Amino acid sequence: MGHLAEAVDETSQIALVEVADRTMRIVAGDRSVDVGGRWASDGSLFYVSDETGWFQVVRLTPDGRDRVVLTDGEREHGDPGGGIGSAPLPSPDGGRFVHVEVHDGFQDLIVGGIGGGDAPKRGRGRPPKTPRTVSAATAGQRINPWDGVWRAFGWTPDGAWVAATGERDISPADLWLLPVPGVAPDDARPRQITDSLPVVLRDALSSSRIPTAERIAVTARDGLRIEGTLWRPRTATGKRGGTRVPVVVFPHGGPTGQAFRSFVPFKQVLVAAGFAFLDVDFRGSTGYGRTFRMANHDEWGHADVHDVIDAARWAAEQPWADGRLAIYGGSYGGYVVLCALVDEPALWRAGVDLYGDSEIAESYRHGDRAGRLDLHKMMGSPDDVARQEAYRRGSPVYRADRIEAPLLLIHGRKDKRVVPLMTERMVEALEIEGKRHEVIWYDEEGHGWEKRENRRDAFERILAFLKANVLDEPAD
Repeated sequence: MGHLAEAVDETSQIALVEVADRTMRIVAGDRSVDVGGRWASDGSLFYVSDETGWFQVVRLTPDGRDRVVLTDGEREHGDPGGGIGSAPLPSPDGGRFVHVEVHDGFQDLIVGGIGGGDAPKRGRGRPPKTPRTVSAATAGQRINPWDGVWRAFGWTPDGAWVAATGERDISPADLWLLPVPGVAPDDARPRQITDSLPVVLRDALSSSRIPTAERIAVTARDGLRIEGTLWRPRTATGKRGGTRVPVVVFPHGGPTGQAFRSFVPFKQVLVAAGFAFLDVDFRGSTGYGRTFRMANHDEWGHADVHDVIDAARWAAEQPWADGRLAIYGGSYGGYVVLCALVDEPALWRAGVDLYGDSEIAESYRHGDRAGRLDLHKMMGSPDDVARQEAYRRGSPVYRADRIEAPLLLIHGRKDKRVVPLMTERMVEALEIEGKRHEVIWYDEEGHGWEKRENRRDAFERILAFLKANVLDEPAD
């Protein structure tokens, strides 16, 4: 891993409140992000903490004296949200716990034993201000039957099964019952409870024509390792007789998130149309440790965009690629699209921005509270004189004159996270500079599309736009 500037400090605390006297005691998160607290039947508290640099599962003993670290290694066992699907969950009898383990765009479910670390009995008096940290990590067992993205899990009352949803790039999220080793009957097998794959897609997605995802890694300009997932047409082999294809680069939203290898059929639609498709987990993504996750603090629209550009250059230089590049993304990904188009204008043949920011100081002032707090955490306040240069540098609207590629912008009029003003400002700048662009508004949509007809319309427009401007195919 290359050198990273020292990250801005970030914490998230867990507090216990005594109901009798309403006193509050901070039990976790004084130097780290500690989230996802879940009670066990014995009164201990499970949560995840990134104090070591990676999210690990921690158990606070019932007497509050020991923090028992139950996982280890350079893999994430949770994320900063700490919600359903990422927080550890103890079994009904308190003897086991199930947790996630993130790797290579997948999320596994692991069942582990509680291990040691308990204080003998509840001691007299109040617990210490700072509990002792005890390591009791042991290897758990993966219970998911195939690589995918497993989440929204819960125990059956007898503790013999874990109910969870699982998905992957060729199958949507479905409910499964997963047997717990050592508790379920020896002949128990994972059982799929629901089947959500549309019949119209069943034959296509089981066909040998569907390409296998490839995990890739590139070295960014400052030496940092950047990972992603690639799909390319089976004919694009890079060998004699194979075809060479353009690449659509996809930066995910968030930015605190990652491009899991989940069910997104539109990726396969683009691959079937003759594109390679590249997900990029730029700095700021989850799944790669605390330092990487915080490496885009004060760097919005700058270092993280450089990662995407560097990944795009790598793709364009591959023997199966023909050098043509497009970039497409939504929310923070749409913002990255705009930044990439102004940062390296000659690199791209087309860009698609779905409800992305164009002026992040104005987005701070007009967006909803959750988005404003997230932006403040990473970039500080735009009213702070010391931060104003970084805010302007990260606002692509001021460099719209540099854009060379045609741009498609799509936004919902009721968006409260990235308000319509962001696209309005960008469109105004594009018109002033005489840049090629199309803008589509959905009057009843917010931050993303809820109505099926709007999703279909958006995907059809994006596909047609990319075909026309990258493949040079005439519009229907």
